[in-house]
Amino acid sequence: MKRMAEVLGFLFLSLLLCEFLWAEDSHLETVKLESGLVIRAPSVQIRTTSVQPEELKSVPDVKRSSFIRLKFGEKSLCGMFVLDGAGRYRSLYFDTNGDGDLTNEEELKGVAEGDSKKVFEIKECSFKVGEKEMKGLGFVVVTSGDSINCVLKANWGWKGQIKFGDAERTVIVFDKNLDGSAKDESEAWIDFDGDGRLGLAEMVLLDEKFLYGEREYLFRIAEGDVLRIESEKADDWKGVKSPYEGLMSVVKGEEVIYVKSLDGAFYLPKGKYKVGNVLFSKVGEDGAVWDMMYKSGMELDPENTKEIQTPEPLKYQLSVSPDENSGFTFSLQTSAGVWNVSLYRNGERLGNPKVLIKDESGKTVHQFNFTPG
Repeated sequence: MKRMAEVLGFLFLSLLLCEFLWAEDSHLETVKLESGLVIRAPSVQIRTTSVQPEELKSVPDVKRSSFIRLKFGEKSLCGMFVLDGAGRYRSLYFDTNGDGDLTNEEELKGVAEGDSKKVFEIKECSFKVGEKEMKGLGFVVVTSGDSINCVLKANWGWKGQIKFGDAERTVIVFDKNLDGSAKDESEAWIDFDGDGRLGLAEMVLLDEKFLYGEREYLFRIAEGDVLRIESEKADDWKGVKSPYEGLMSVVKGEEVIYVKSLDGAFYLPKGKYKVGNVLFSKVGEDGAVWDMMYKSGMELDPENTKEIQTPEPLKYQLSVSPDENSGFTFSLQTSAGVWNVSLYRNGERLGNPKVLIKDESGKTVHQFNFTPG
């Protein structure tokens, strides 16, 4: 009987520990991403070179050219820009099948944007990395004048599934430096609400503890493109109301903690914190993802703080003196303790309002953009 009691006690303790502490692996696959996810793909600056990469065995015969080279793990894909007499980018050949032959590729002319920019879209690449077949990957390249740098935005990432409670959620890791390796990435994106879109508040830093619901989580990249999730449950949590889906950083002592909202609230263990950066995301009536990011120095006590403040509405205030020597002043008025406000629509930061100051005749004597903060 005593032995049976010990066994039952051990099993009970094991079940209890499983509830409070567990780890799980999500295997990541390189895939073409849906349009709702691509808006969060990073824009990466890469440098062109006049030296033909050794991977290119055959190229079109042109007078002036420069080359780009991208990596997919062990595989390299290369392209060749055709330059005009002034060194500006005229067209692009890209090795979409990875065979090292550009003579069988289509010449992309590019679309002009403004006076100097050109946009080249590679819609689909299909090639092998080892035994793995990559299909449908593409990207956009933006060039500017005769600059040796160009900007690339890809439509691929590493994708997997993770479990929060009873729900399966999609996790995305983007290749921020386009080196084909997930090991050096610093962040993951999780479709917490399952709507197929990513707000800034759905970004999670890797190797940094974050709180979600009433659990602590830690995400890290393990060998073989595996996302490892470690989780631990703690006691004495309290919820603080969140007006939107949100993510914020708080400081307790010397520790920085990241907190993700769940069902309209941020959950934290009892204690006193100071709020750092705050992100809120919501989907507008037009289906666009809107993000607000700002700094807040508010003191937070989950037992007494009812709601995380937002700087809405944003109010711009301009004071102009009729005396030319006095000049003018301007400021962005927000909630007390909130500053450095930025707004984003579908991942693109919105410009600041332009102000024109005119004299009595209507002549513009000064113009500038408001700068939040």
